[in-house]
Amino acid sequence: MAKKLEELIEETNGADDEKITCVVVDQGMGSALEIAAKMGIHQASFCHMVITKMALLLSIPNLINDGIISNEDIIPIGPLLASNRLGNSIGNFWPEDPTCLKWLDQQPPCSIIYVVFGSLTIFNKQQFQELAMGLELSNRPFLWIVQSYSTDSRNDVYPKGFLERIGT
Repeated sequence: MAKKLEELIEETNGADDEKITCVVVDQGMGSALEIAAKMGIHQASFCHMVITKMALLLSIPNLINDGIISNEDIIPIGPLLASNRLGNSIGNFWPEDPTCLKWLDQQPPCSIIYVVFGSLTIFNKQQFQELAMGLELSNRPFLWIVQSYSTDSRNDVYPKGFLERIGT
């Protein structure tokens, strides 16, 4: 893609029309910034996740007032409910898995550690096992969302006996 982008900029700037004078990309396109710098073009990068984080931070007082999160103890991190009365999930792109709901309903409020790293994080086996052991050693109930692509190894990723000890 880098070569094609460079060719596109050269072709566009070689014409008598408007010129490309600045390249603006999100954080995942660092190579485009390098090409622009090499060609003497101004460049800028932005992180769209910062906008989402800012929106969440500004929403926290409303989430507390609506009883969706607690101002005391543990504040949940992850997908939040749009309404604690309606149970509509915000930002859910995966099909819901209701198998854990009965278990969650039996837990005291603010007692669960919720762990999810999203779809871009891939752990090596050692990292994955260290995280598993840390959760187990916390001696707290936890809900850990693990996608099949979360590790770079599909066989025996959990520490030996982990699933039996935590009672999945």
